[in-house]
Amino acid sequence: VPVTMGFFAVAVVALLSHLPAAAAAAGGSSSSSSSSASSMASPAYTMDAAANTKCSEVMSKTYAQVTVSGAPVESNFKNDQFGHANYQCLRKMIEKNKQYEMAISYAWCVYTHCETRCGANPSDASGEPCPVGSDDVQKCQSSVKNYLGFAYRKKPTPDLVKAREYYDQALEKWPENCGAMGYKAELEMQESKQEAAKTQLLSLCKTCGGDDQATKTTLAAYTAAYEDPMYPECSAAVGRAVSVALSVIVLIVSAYLV
Repeated sequence: VPVTMGFFAVAVVALLSHLPAAAAAAGGSSSSSSSSASSMASPAYTMDAAANTKCSEVMSKTYAQVTVSGAPVESNFKNDQFGHANYQCLRKMIEKNKQYEMAISYAWCVYTHCETRCGANPSDASGEPCPVGSDDVQKCQSSVKNYLGFAYRKKPTPDLVKAREYYDQALEKWPENCGAMGYKAELEMQESKQEAAKTQLLSLCKTCGGDDQATKTTLAAYTAAYEDPMYPECSAAVGRAVSVALSVIVLIVSAYLV
């Protein structure tokens, strides 16, 4: 019996000591510290050579050089001179270059292509694909509105009212847009609305799960600003690791008792 009990104790200690590694292997780490747009999306900006050249040209210009003075922001991008906007370029403009003012005008040019290039019967005869890769008009429009919200929140003179407006519109078009849910939680934190941020975080965790990058980033931002809310829904991978560990312990105990 002493030998069996000794074996059981060693097994339990060894198992528990591996829980952090198991959680990390399952993708449950919330160690991301970035709150930029790139933290919720792939860092790759896939464009063909022509689109990449046009993108680089646009980003090398000033806001005044790529927009029509006095025209509404929804239509002031000079697409006749710089070509039609590209969603991957929009991401790069925001995430990497942080050209938020320019991105707002550029985003509206991308937005117009959602309806003409996405869906079952796109009206655009150019053969260009749906901007965001998905063939869903609502998801495409939601993705662009999400970036509009981010740009308004991060520009040198933030417009948080506009940011909230676009996040809400993004989620209205696509309620499961994890990135928009996470950014709206960050907006609540930016406005020091802890309870609203906590509620939004829980909604994100329930909808997208603890393994989603948006969940990891938003949870890290919330924990840094306040404290870990200890929502089980926000750490699905950790929960799975603990569940597996407890199951093994139960089996060991059962075997000993028999």
